[in-house]
Amino acid sequence: MPTPLASDIAAAWRAHFWSADHDLHWIAAEVEHSVWLTPNTLLAGRIDALGENDNGPFFGEWKTANPREKNTWKQVWRMNPQSLTYGVLGRDWWQRNHNKSCYQFTVRKAFKSTPPTFDHAWYSYNDEELNHWELQLIHIANEIRQGKPGPWETNWASCFTFGINYACPHFEEGCSKMKWDVPAGTLRRQPHLDIECRLNAEVPVPGLVVLDATRVAVWLRCREKFRREYVENVATPVGEALTLGIEFHELVGNYYQELVTT
Repeated sequence: MPTPLASDIAAAWRAHFWSADHDLHWIAAEVEHSVWLTPNTLLAGRIDALGENDNGPFFGEWKTANPREKNTWKQVWRMNPQSLTYGVLGRDWWQRNHNKSCYQFTVRKAFKSTPPTFDHAWYSYNDEELNHWELQLIHIANEIRQGKPGPWETNWASCFTFGINYACPHFEEGCSKMKWDVPAGTLRRQPHLDIECRLNAEVPVPGLVVLDATRVAVWLRCREKFRREYVENVATPVGEALTLGIEFHELVGNYYQELVTT
């Protein structure tokens, strides 16, 4: 069951965005989609929502965030690697399923204040920007394929990116102690995308690299964290912030699925 905090934020979200949501035509929500960028590079992810407005098709991102981001997030989010990654996925989904071009997206944020507050923004991409990002994703995949046993490049500045209470789980007994091996008995990470589970169960693709928005963000922050989590498949503790985000996304995802019309 979702925590009361996640339920409260989701309920306030529905009330805050009710009018705007009912002015849009929602096509799909919580859609897993994938696209082969090369024969052994798969980009995959779960798109929060897709719809249409007077300007045409769009996709949406929903985020929970710390209130300290309130005054800065709009300036940086358009070229955020996660948004660009969803831009590539969203463009391909619309082209493949509806033969339409998609260049606009909306981002909505729920700030974890008391009471929760909300904000949103609309952005657009062009083909040149998305094509460039596709090339960057392929470059990232090629770098991953060249990885050595360890350690990979360690970005010490990222260890406490989200604050002292949310340190990287590999910091205290791993990187900070110069320990690069994976401890015996470590729990294995379980893929959360259906496409990755199916690929793991089928005949392996030589040199396969699966990318998604989260993996790209981790790769850009710290290569060693990426190696441990996605090459060695080390399961990391699910912290309070991540738990809240997962619960919130499930509740809001159910709401947008209710709004979907054909």
